[in-house]
Amino acid sequence: MSSQSYYEEAIICRQGHVISAYGSTPKKATKFCDRCGASTVGSCSECDTSIRGEYFVPGVFAVSECKPPSYCHECGNPYPWTSARLEAARELIAELKGLSEEEKQLLEISLEDIAVDGPRTELAATRIKLLLAKAGQGAGSALYKVIIDYASETTVKLLKQP
Repeated sequence: MSSQSYYEEAIICRQGHVISAYGSTPKKATKFCDRCGASTVGSCSECDTSIRGEYFVPGVFAVSECKPPSYCHECGNPYPWTSARLEAARELIAELKGLSEEEKQLLEISLEDIAVDGPRTELAATRIKLLLAKAGQGAGSALYKVIIDYASETTVKLLKQP
């Protein structure tokens, strides 16, 4: 038995529900999600690298909820659930009645910056908060929910600040 720390392999459905994050192999995992019926994946469709699950440290007991990664750690491509959330966000932005076309474009540009922690994350989160407040409760609150599911932890914290 190895004393090295490592990432377990995760199995996640195409909608982003974590099926297993604790070392299940694709052969042992369910083929479909019991929450939404979507098929499950255990590796990146572009480079076939296993999806990272929980980080295992021998001798340390930890209980946490695995959040599905947005992008493959090997090739950088988005996972299916990331692409689906981005597309849903873009469609909701198009439905916003209280924003100009220029403001909708700014929101779309900001979507790329909130999925990861980077130099433009705070700008994008601030822009999104301001534009969603202007957009109103209806589609704006639906878009907020999609963004929270898609966004990085830093972005979520920034969006939830008053």
